Order: sequence, then structure tokens, then C-alpha cells
Amino acid sequence: MQLDTLLAETENTVEQLFRDRQDPRLLYHNAQHTRDVVSAVITIIGQYKLSEQESFPIIAAAWWHDTGYLFSGPENHEQVSAAKARDFFSGKGVDEATLKVICGCIMATKVPQQPHNLYEQIICDADLF
Repeated sequence: MQLDTLLAETENTVEQLFRDRQDPRLLYHNAQHTRDVVSAVITIIGQYKLSEQESFPIIAAAWWHDTGYLFSGPENHEQVSAAKARDFFSGKGVDEATLKVICGCIMATKVPQQPHNLYEQIICDADLF
């Protein structure tokens, strides 16, 4: 599957999750916040001139980074988000190395943020943009 097609499917899936499961008590960690983080990731990626292949896991992680709130409490939402992303993307044939990058980016957003590489720095900055 082409990366742009997979990202479009990701967007549709995550948007549907927020429509189906949104808790009105989540005033910040909602679909709009997720769209804002994705937009900020794309803006920051543009500054680094990353390729589509390099950009994919960061954008993918941005879509999934707060979905754990829809399935659990705030304490461990990053782990749940990473697990949901892993399930989704492994079902789409995404390789293990890319899955690890996606999950690493999601886990890097845990407060206090502790990014270990450029990809994780980008999503952390975007999450606080």
C-alpha cells in the first residue's frame, strides 16, 4: 500500500474513533488536538526536508498519539495508543522497524517528554505547538 493511501486510511480511522468514542470530558485530548498535532508535525517536517518514507512514521504516530484516551484513563494512554497503532499498522503490512519508530514516537510524548532522536523530538514539539 502506498504511504499516502495508508495515511489517508489512518486519518479516517482515527477520526472515526474520535467520533465513536469521544468522551466530552476530554476537552483537550480530542480530534481537534490530534489534527493540530498532525499539522504541526507536517510543518516541522518541512523544515527538515524529510522524505515521504522518513515522514510517514512521525505523521502516523501523530494521528494515533492520544487515541489511548478513548480506551483507558490518562495514566497509561501512551502505551494504549502505541498498542492500537501497532495493531492497525501491522494489519496493513507495515514492517517491524517502522512499527518500532511509530511506537517510539508515541511513547516519547509521555510527560515529562524525553525524546531520543529527531523523529521523537519532532512529535514532542508538535504535541506542545
